[in-house]
Amino acid sequence: MLKCFLTCFMLGAVLFVSATAVADSGSPARQIVPESPNDITEKTGLQEGWLILNGQLLERPYTLERTESGVSVNGRGVLEPPSYPQVISVSDETAARHELSVTFWKQFYGWVDEEGIDLARSKAVAFMQAQPIVESAALAGENELRIKYKGLPFEERLYLEKKTEARPDLEDRRQKYADDYYESLNRWLEKGCLVIISDGVLMVTPPSEGESTVKSIKSIISSQASTVDKLESLKAIVPDRAMAKRIVNSFEIE
Repeated sequence: MLKCFLTCFMLGAVLFVSATAVADSGSPARQIVPESPNDITEKTGLQEGWLILNGQLLERPYTLERTESGVSVNGRGVLEPPSYPQVISVSDETAARHELSVTFWKQFYGWVDEEGIDLARSKAVAFMQAQPIVESAALAGENELRIKYKGLPFEERLYLEKKTEARPDLEDRRQKYADDYYESLNRWLEKGCLVIISDGVLMVTPPSEGESTVKSIKSIISSQASTVDKLESLKAIVPDRAMAKRIVNSFEIE
C-alpha cells in the first residue's frame, strides 16, 4: 500500500498539523527531509506535484495565491473561511445576562489592576449581588464565584483570577493558519507530492510516490470495473472513504 498521511482541517478548533514528511532546508537546491529513512532524502531540482481538489485533478501548471481570506490554486479556493450567521436571535433574558457578563469582566480586571486580586474578588461579589437579574452570588473558596440568575435552575461559576496573557484574536489565528497552509501546500507541490483535498480532509503522498499514485488513480477510474469495485480498489490508495468516494464519482482532469 502506498504510504500517505491524513489530517483533518476544522476552523472552530484551529490547530494545523503537517501531513507529510517534507521540509525545506533553506538551501538553493532544497532538500527533502522525510520522517522515514526509507524515503528519498534529497532532490537537486524542483518538481511540480499534482492536486486533486474535491475529486477533480486540476490541470498543471499550478499558481498558488494567498488571498485575503484563504488560499487558492489556479483561481479556485482550497481554503476559505467558514461562513457564520450574521444575526443570532436570543431572548431578552439571555441578552441581559450576556451584557452583564461583558460589563462584569471589564470591571473586575480594572479592579485587579488598580487594587489587587483580593479586593477585586470582594468587589466582584458585591457587584453581582447588586444586580436585579441575580438571585444570589457568593464566593466558594478563594476564587470561585457562584451566581444564581433569576429564572435559571442552575448556578453559573466564574473563576476570579488575574488576566492571563491574551491569545491572538480569532482573525489573527485564522490568518496564521492560512499562512501555514499556503506555505505547506506550495512546498508539497514544488517537491512533486500528490495533494488531495476533499471536504476539509487533506492527504499528501511522499514526493517519491506522487506520480505513481496519480497513475494508479487514473488506471482505477478508467477501468471497466463497477463503481463499487473502483471504490474498493481506490481505498487501498486513499484510506479516507469519503475522499475515495468523491474521486470515484467526480474524477476528471479540469
